[in-house]
Amino acid sequence: MSAKNGSTPVTLTTVPKGKQRAIFLSYFWQVQDRTHWPVYYTNSVNTMVSHDLWHPSGDPARDYLDYKEVEVGLVQPFSEAANKPINLYNVEHVWWYFGQAEADAEIEKSQQGEGDSTPTGSMVDAISAIPDSYVPPIVSVISSIAKGDERLVTAAEASGVSLPRALERHVNAVFKIMGYETKLLGQGHGRVPDGLADAVDDNYIIIWDAKLRTDG
Repeated sequence: MSAKNGSTPVTLTTVPKGKQRAIFLSYFWQVQDRTHWPVYYTNSVNTMVSHDLWHPSGDPARDYLDYKEVEVGLVQPFSEAANKPINLYNVEHVWWYFGQAEADAEIEKSQQGEGDSTPTGSMVDAISAIPDSYVPPIVSVISSIAKGDERLVTAAEASGVSLPRALERHVNAVFKIMGYETKLLGQGHGRVPDGLADAVDDNYIIIWDAKLRTDG
């Protein structure tokens, strides 16, 4: 597929594939009406499945409609639990919160080799710091994490994840959204970075490190 910008041809060499298509399309549906269309985020799907709330059938159209029905059905109980209005965009924030808590628990469990690392975070904690923006929650909350927002400190502690580690995961996700192949290296010390973002097609790698502010 190609387009022209003035006299210079511009060629698009890649298009969304597989699950990326559903995420791409539903994101713009939600931009048009976030009270009706949830974004088909992979993390949301995985978290729903892990909590046995819903299981995909393999039919993309049917799966999205079923996924939408579950999300819409949770808006009211989530609103009641949080004691404030919640929309579909906010529901995704809850899935991301629990999805990351579960991922960190699995990492901790594998490192320890034993023990129960089940996350204990509260849904109300997850909802309490939701930003009201069209930017995905995992992106829009980064500035608050970097500032050490006390509400996020509390939410992170409840989920068993340190705020510095949460910042790393969110920065890593931004690079993923932009199309990089990413790798988290763990909390770096000395000259060890926090992560890598590989632009495979363009032959360069970004080495990055994320820091929180202290004392404002």
